[in-house]
Amino acid sequence: MNAPLEATAPEPDDLTPADAFAAWVLYGRPGDVCVYHHGLLVVDRDPVVSRLSATARQALAAVADLALAFAEAGRVLLVQERLGDRVYRYLAVIAARQKQAAKPMSRPIVLIPQVCIGAMAAAVEELA
Repeated sequence: MNAPLEATAPEPDDLTPADAFAAWVLYGRPGDVCVYHHGLLVVDRDPVVSRLSATARQALAAVADLALAFAEAGRVLLVQERLGDRVYRYLAVIAARQKQAAKPMSRPIVLIPQVCIGAMAAAVEELA
């Protein structure tokens, strides 16, 4: 029988951008800030007008979707900072961990195994 894995913060080099963002949310402290995109998100995600490669667009979409899911669950606050014409900085700020403010995730988030096994149980318990 396999022993359960402990929840340990994974090494950043081993993660996709979405996994790294999710690990940051799960292991971060309230008030921590992450810039998850710089540009114009709606344009940069669009396959027709974006100048990003398909791989970069998919990675950006995965992080942006996670940011929205965590925001809907009350885990992060999403902020946009206008830097110029059609240029924004997109930030996620880890919210205070208040049980009454947090809601369950509307859809499951697939993370790397080290994060899923131990940390997701704790995260779900906090949201209950």
